[in-house]
Amino acid sequence: MMNRISSSIKMSFIPLTASLLFFLGGVIVAIFSDQFFSTAPYNGSSGAVELLKNNAMACLFLAAGFFTFGLTSIFYLFTNGFIISGSIIENLHNGVPLYQIILLLIPHGIFEVPALLLSGAIGFKGIELVIRLCFSKEKKVMTSTFTHIGILILVIMCLLIAAAIVEAYITPIFK
Repeated sequence: MMNRISSSIKMSFIPLTASLLFFLGGVIVAIFSDQFFSTAPYNGSSGAVELLKNNAMACLFLAAGFFTFGLTSIFYLFTNGFIISGSIIENLHNGVPLYQIILLLIPHGIFEVPALLLSGAIGFKGIELVIRLCFSKEKKVMTSTFTHIGILILVIMCLLIAAAIVEAYITPIFK
């Protein structure tokens, strides 16, 4: 199974790179923007199931780019990067120590951000599929594409479950 996961991630290198670039684009714009927004302080009151539902919805919006040739993925990746970076900047401006921000974000973020990026990669797979259908001599383009997407979905689900558990039960310790 690990070989199949590794293979699916390697097969998604270009869409995954695109996801990372659009996400980082949002981060960079937020850093150089003087437009900050008020963020609600983390209260830790959401349960793991609620957090899982919220994050799964975000991932679904990102993956929906499959049907819009990546347009919704671009929008949501950029927006997520902007919001995360903007939240960090806003909290720093409000006097929250950097170490506390890191302790509130990193434990669940190491699972959540890769899930978002992989979901964005699925969103870009629609473009990849059309290109492969037009130019590939491979006979099972559809089967291989959807097999890789299925594996990525399983990885995303595992990452989201881990992120929800950590955010619900470990992150509040650092508040």
